[in-house]
Amino acid sequence: MSSAQRALETTPRGVAKWITVNTPDTKFKDEGEYRVTLLLKGKEADALKAKIDNAIKMAVVEAKANPDNAKHKKVIKPADAPYKADVDKEGNETGFTAFNFKAKASGVRKDKTEWTFKPRVFDVSALPIDLTKVQVWGGSEVKVSYEMSLYGVRNYSPKVGAGVSLKLAAVQILQLKTGTGKDASAFGFAAEEAPEGEEAPAHGTPSDNEEF
Repeated sequence: MSSAQRALETTPRGVAKWITVNTPDTKFKDEGEYRVTLLLKGKEADALKAKIDNAIKMAVVEAKANPDNAKHKKVIKPADAPYKADVDKEGNETGFTAFNFKAKASGVRKDKTEWTFKPRVFDVSALPIDLTKVQVWGGSEVKVSYEMSLYGVRNYSPKVGAGVSLKLAAVQILQLKTGTGKDASAFGFAAEEAPEGEEAPAHGTPSDNEEF
């Protein structure tokens, strides 16, 4: 794969530890960013890591071959990989690898025209999901369509290095995890019998309000 030869690829099925596809995250980028952190393990994780590592090596080779980087040729280094070992809240490794897929939500082209982007999201039957009606949360089982994009080949930065990013294109939701708010036990409630002669109220839908 060279920087001029890239195509969409699809990950194996995994769990989205973090997923932002309904609305872009603007916490770190004003232009907004869509993100998926996908957890994989075993042979599937190893295969994707190997593919990424090979792409990073290619980026370094192409950066060294680019005459525009002549002054950096002897010090060109590989950038950090877009994956790392997953850890729990206590900092212990879980056995999974976390792969980071990202895509900017907007920007400005060289000709000053503006552009916007939103990843396509499909259900288990490969039909489009209406994200105005469905909120996708972490814990959903998904596949990710992405593009490996080399960087540092042109305009090499010694601070960053030459590497590869996993550009998010689309997501297929295989098992949806939706936000349901905290359950009754979080507030100290447990199931009790209704008083004799009274019917228990019909079940409602828990609130998505997580402020308590």
